[in-house]
Amino acid sequence: MRLNNKLIPVLFAMVICPMFLAGCDETLTPEQETVVSYISGTSGKVARISFSTFELADSTTVAEELDRRKALFSTKVKVESGYKSERHRQSAAQAEAILAGIETLRQDISSSLDDVLYRTWKFSCKGKFEDGGEFECRDMYINITRDGVACNLKNDGRYHNGMGRFIPGYSELLEKNRITEDE
Repeated sequence: MRLNNKLIPVLFAMVICPMFLAGCDETLTPEQETVVSYISGTSGKVARISFSTFELADSTTVAEELDRRKALFSTKVKVESGYKSERHRQSAAQAEAILAGIETLRQDISSSLDDVLYRTWKFSCKGKFEDGGEFECRDMYINITRDGVACNLKNDGRYHNGMGRFIPGYSELLEKNRITEDE
């Protein structure tokens, strides 16, 4: 049986997380288990965790994220066009190429524009790592993609940064134009 690469993070969360969660005080939702996996992967294995809050803060569609990327590069064109140097003119031209590419990408994936790309969850929790260390997260945000990938654990509300990479074809568009995304 061949596994789809998109299913691997989900299967990992379903199979491995319960091992991390032995001794938890509560039954966790799949989204909470994904958060535990994320924390375990970045800070150490979680032995116990208790969420005091866990709520959906935002849900972003493919179209909304494309619009966000379009606004980012439109601003880049305006700013870079205000300078006279060759480097700034090249940067503005690259950003214009990305803008054109975003429109082409929008047409190519038009059937999935209304699909949810990721959901942002706001939570607070306390817990212990297996090594005995304690942790507390207050008013944190985390994005969980439709494929179960957790990213952008933040406490400042800037949880959209870099999420364009989950739009099919977007990373290739940036690579083709050799530009880095500032947001």
